[in-house]
Amino acid sequence: MSDGFGFERLTAACAAARARVAGTAAASAVTLGGALILVLSLLPVSAREGRGSLVPLALAFVLWAGLAGLVWIARRVWHALHPHAVAEEADVAADLGTGDVRSAIELEGAEATAGAGLAALHRTRVSEALGSAASRGLLPVTGPGWKRRIRRSGVAVALMLLAISIAALLRPQPTFSAAAALGAPWRTAFPAPLPPLGMTGETGVPRGDAAVVAVSAAGRDRVDLVWRAAGRAPERVLLDVSAAGSAQGRTGPIISPTAVWAEDAEGFSSDTLRVRPLEPLLVQDLQLTVEFPAYLGRGSEHYRGRIPPLVAPEGTRLRLSGETNLPLDGGALAWEPGDGETADAASRVPLEIAGSQFAVSWTPERTGAWAWELRAESSLGAPILPDPIRVLVVPDLQPRIHLLYPAPDTTLGYERVMPVIVDMEDDIGLRRAFVRSWRSGLGSENAERREALSPEPAGAERAVFRHLLDRSAESFLPGDTLFYRFEAFDGNPARGPALSDVFLLRVPTFADIRNQRAEQTEALSEDAQALEERLEALAEAAADAARQTDAEGDDSEDVRFEATEEARSVLDEGQRAEEELAGIEEQIEALQDELEASPLSDPALRSSWSGWPNATANWRRADSRSRSRRSRKRCGSWTRKRCGKRSNSFPRTTRTCGSRWIRRSACSSRPRWNRR
Repeated sequence: MSDGFGFERLTAACAAARARVAGTAAASAVTLGGALILVLSLLPVSAREGRGSLVPLALAFVLWAGLAGLVWIARRVWHALHPHAVAEEADVAADLGTGDVRSAIELEGAEATAGAGLAALHRTRVSEALGSAASRGLLPVTGPGWKRRIRRSGVAVALMLLAISIAALLRPQPTFSAAAALGAPWRTAFPAPLPPLGMTGETGVPRGDAAVVAVSAAGRDRVDLVWRAAGRAPERVLLDVSAAGSAQGRTGPIISPTAVWAEDAEGFSSDTLRVRPLEPLLVQDLQLTVEFPAYLGRGSEHYRGRIPPLVAPEGTRLRLSGETNLPLDGGALAWEPGDGETADAASRVPLEIAGSQFAVSWTPERTGAWAWELRAESSLGAPILPDPIRVLVVPDLQPRIHLLYPAPDTTLGYERVMPVIVDMEDDIGLRRAFVRSWRSGLGSENAERREALSPEPAGAERAVFRHLLDRSAESFLPGDTLFYRFEAFDGNPARGPALSDVFLLRVPTFADIRNQRAEQTEALSEDAQALEERLEALAEAAADAARQTDAEGDDSEDVRFEATEEARSVLDEGQRAEEELAGIEEQIEALQDELEASPLSDPALRSSWSGWPNATANWRRADSRSRSRRSRKRCGSWTRKRCGKRSNSFPRTTRTCGSRWIRRSACSSRPRWNRR
């Protein structure tokens, strides 16, 4: 046996005690962890797995504190189980004196000093005493104590493992979730944001059927499927979420537009899915605004619901808007051609669509009907469309201009003044009217003259203008031509004036003047000759009537009546001849005045006209004498009493004789038409 054998046994005994200390600490940590798992598994799910729950974190703090305490205790015990620390306990176990083992350990390095022999002898004696001591007796207090502690710890670990095994068999999910929560308590205390809830499904189902939806709920175990019909309280059903994080559910019967969404336990919700009962496409809340052109001065007209046939003046703009019961996928208004017309691509007006709302504005250019073209994928069957919009486009006609006086091509007199009368008419009202005139010919050229017609029409639909074209201050030569035309403006600013035809006023040449006056002279001559023949025939008729009266010699009332009627007809004819003769005299006087005033008069023609007044005076005197003789002869056969008698049988005869033939006396021989 070597000198150090006893000390080696003491070191081994300390190492064995340290191992028991470590084993006891490890068993205590396992027991504490198992106990916390069992405690956490017995708590509610919300406390164990709820997002933001601090219970797993608190229990983890307990576990970590227990482990830290066990480590601290084991470390202190570890340092306490050193040969120096247990030297006194070894002195007692080896029947040595107090301090022998400690002194022997301290003298281990004192061989080179004085008294080394005594030190070696002391170490040898102590080593022999430690080596001869029983193996279980070197540490009689510390060794058995840690043996008991490690046994108890082993039993506790076994019991805890058994309890956890039984709990895992009976309640696997809570047990494993408690172990996971205790292993990572920060996941429940400070959870990562969950992905948002998602929902997919059909937006339209047949009326009365349930809507089937799919919910994406990653990180959740359950979600609530909630739906609410218009005007009703929300309804809900609980859905279990699969391991893949999805769930499917069904709502109640869909009989009206219904909002569907999902909610989790933390109050988060998905986007709302709006489900409509499938039905035919229907246009609702239809509105139309008719905007008339600004120049008409008419306010806009508004229609809502049913749109009647429209009468739209040219340039009217229509603004249409509305809403359908289903989202639209496309739409347009198509012009329907009438008989003999064909539609083209330009006759289709697309609608501006935003979901279930639409709007369009356009200016119709042709009369016809605008039919609806709407398309919705969710429509059940054919859509129910409104009646076509019928529009009668009234074109804006240009003003009508009609010259009333003078003729379109006439002669301008030597006064160089011509009155004109023009009739203008427009469908929307006249605003202004002008006459433009210019001259062309051998004379000096003058610029075009533009004169306003008055009074201003001020929006009247029809107006007659009287204007005087006065060119008396200008010098015209024979053969010159004055052109003029009219222009009329209506209220349409986009259209220019309406122009009439070009009318002419001609200045006659010398040859034209001679020919014209020759024609007038010839016409007057013919009229005078015809009048002379009529006067002669009238004189003969009066003579015949007088002779017939003298031959009959009958003074009966019938004879007197016939004679009076014949005289009356002769007098009427004479009156008409007198009027024609007065007309010829007036024409002769007018021509003479024109000859006197005209700068282009012909002296030969003037001298030829100088004899006409004497001729007409001779006709008048000759005719007067002839009729005077016939009258005296006709009335001489009757007495004043007969001429003035008023007979009940023949009142007109007596009155005629008295009123037509007699002015101052009862039976004057001087006719009334010859008195001056």
